[in-house]
Amino acid sequence: MPAYKLWSRTDDYTTVPVTVELLIANGADVNAKGGDVGLTPLHCAVGNGHKEIAERLIAAGADVNAKDDLGWTPLHEAAHRESKEIAELLIANGADVNTMQEDGETPLDWADGELADLLRKHGGKTGKELEAEGK
Repeated sequence: MPAYKLWSRTDDYTTVPVTVELLIANGADVNAKGGDVGLTPLHCAVGNGHKEIAERLIAAGADVNAKDDLGWTPLHEAAHRESKEIAELLIANGADVNTMQEDGETPLDWADGELADLLRKHGGKTGKELEAEGK
């Protein structure tokens, strides 16, 4: 079974950090893609609000700018989930705040409030703003 499916098959998420540690220790590819849209383990951790797991995956070499089949990065996922703490983690580890998904939307297009302010502070723009600049 692919690693990305392991935590989707349990109701007890307290075991997920241990499972992730075991997989990493045994050579699991932290950038493997799977599922219907090619999610990486980092996409899954961010999408489920697991900051501790995201930290561990990044420490093990997870690509913070990995795109799924729709062009979403973990930062798009953090913005969509309104997870400012995880967005800060991703940005601190090199996430591109202006990466566009296939519809031309950036993480800022999905963000509100403090998270939008954070993205703007780091140079984040909306897809329309980037388009107007010719990017």
